[in-house]
Amino acid sequence: MSILYVLIHEVDDGQAFWEKEGEKFLSPQERERLTSLRFQKRRQEWLHGRWVAKHLIQRVLSDFGELTLSEIAIENRADGSPWVFVKGEEVQGELSISHREGWACAAFSQNTEISLGIDVEKIEKRDPAFYMDYFTDREKVNRALFSEMSEEMYYTFLWSAKEAALKALKLGLRIDTRKIEILLEGFDTISRSLARPWFPISIQVLGVGENWTGFGYIREQFVMTLACHGIKKSEPVMIQEIRL
Repeated sequence: MSILYVLIHEVDDGQAFWEKEGEKFLSPQERERLTSLRFQKRRQEWLHGRWVAKHLIQRVLSDFGELTLSEIAIENRADGSPWVFVKGEEVQGELSISHREGWACAAFSQNTEISLGIDVEKIEKRDPAFYMDYFTDREKVNRALFSEMSEEMYYTFLWSAKEAALKALKLGLRIDTRKIEILLEGFDTISRSLARPWFPISIQVLGVGENWTGFGYIREQFVMTLACHGIKKSEPVMIQEIRL
């Protein structure tokens, strides 16, 4: 069984949660990275994402014993993906982080044979060109199957899942998003899942084989998605949400 650990956290607009720790939860390398971030909004989002990811790692990696957040360092590879070190020792596993407008989430798996991406997006209206330019013909046609779902919610789900898949591929927005196709399983499934989060979504990536596993989650006016590549279809998957 593959276990995907997830932590989701919302912060109020005026709440600077890290001030209690005076940024002491950062490693020396992370403090250096923080100084390079010029804009306050970007600094706050980056700090929030790191804080959430470290709390997730702290709870999952019990083999390391009692860990302070500053003993966990999250650096970035050349492709931008996060890389975890504990007390200077590289941690085997996959970590992904996302943040948006007061929300931050992180996902971690100790399975080194998979790639993992998580994304959070706000459900909101977008320019009509967005719907025309970034989605496949089948995704646009399938919109008619979800008449009870608003256009904003439908396309936000699809966009978030594409972002999550791009993170799993470690590509960012460097490929045409129409090479990634997202198929929701059905609105009834989604509706039933509101009380039981993380419903399945189908992910297909042109030229990157099979074995994609996807999940979506609605919370207030935000959606979160997980994309995993490399989990065998016969292998069960469990999402374990860690709560602060």
